[in-house]
Amino acid sequence: MMEEVSLDRAILLAESIAGDTVVGHATAYCNIIESLSDIEAPSRAEAIRAIALELERLANHVGDAGSLSADIGFLSAAAYFGRLRGEFLNLLMELSGNRYGRSLCRPGGVLFDLNQGMIEDFQKRLLTARKDLKEISGLFFGKSSVLSRLEEIGVVSIQTAQELGLVGPTARACGCGLDVRTDYAFGMYRFHHIPISTVSSGDVYARSLIRWIESQRSIEFLLEVLDQMPKGNLQAKTPVLKPNHMVLAMVEGWRGEIVHVAMTDSNSRIVRYKIKDPSFNNWMGLSMAVRGAQISDFPLCNKSFNLSYAGHDL
Repeated sequence: MMEEVSLDRAILLAESIAGDTVVGHATAYCNIIESLSDIEAPSRAEAIRAIALELERLANHVGDAGSLSADIGFLSAAAYFGRLRGEFLNLLMELSGNRYGRSLCRPGGVLFDLNQGMIEDFQKRLLTARKDLKEISGLFFGKSSVLSRLEEIGVVSIQTAQELGLVGPTARACGCGLDVRTDYAFGMYRFHHIPISTVSSGDVYARSLIRWIESQRSIEFLLEVLDQMPKGNLQAKTPVLKPNHMVLAMVEGWRGEIVHVAMTDSNSRIVRYKIKDPSFNNWMGLSMAVRGAQISDFPLCNKSFNLSYAGHDL
């Protein structure tokens, strides 16, 4: 029930659903309100939302690579990936004033803009990050000692992934070509396409490799959007919500498919609101990955999924 929660307070709740997926859930909430208001956010605001969403993806994907490196004792790679994670979080902070993207997305648009100097600085730093990421990832995936700890560990088959309804990088690591950014393109993803990345082995190695591939493609997407930033306003006014309507919003968060659903009553109040975080889909996948495995393999499997307790327990 949300009838006593104002729309301004509701965005703060959306940002708190999963602390590492602030932008993903905030974007889904904004899409809900905009659908109920029959408005579209300005193109420049959509571009800034997409930039924030991909920076959030990069920070978490690279952070997970660092954690996997630490779990197998490859500490130099862990430190390097950790530094790169900090760079993506710093870019998100410069965009929004917060390392996790809070207070950026609002129904109708965004609160903060990028001036030309910031755009050029972002491009320069992303080019450097792309080079650094390629070097350390090449080292990580080129070591036989690393591959021996990742390959054939925590295998989830494509059949199991489909039966359980896995989503996001976890599903794509099993060979399932599912990605909201392509399947149900929204915002800037309608104009700047990111190819779906898949790997078929379904093991820890595949889930690690997917993060590397998607990180590269996110950087390419960011450079393209920054080079072609739309002009215009940052916000559109949101009128009264439509009465007696139900709407659904889907966003590809860094863990996978985020779904928000809302219903209004005859007085245009939101009376039902349901949220599905991708962790809800993927917890059983982790259970299958560790079934019959050695105890020493659990940390690798767990980090290769990196699910959210908060996002699941809604």
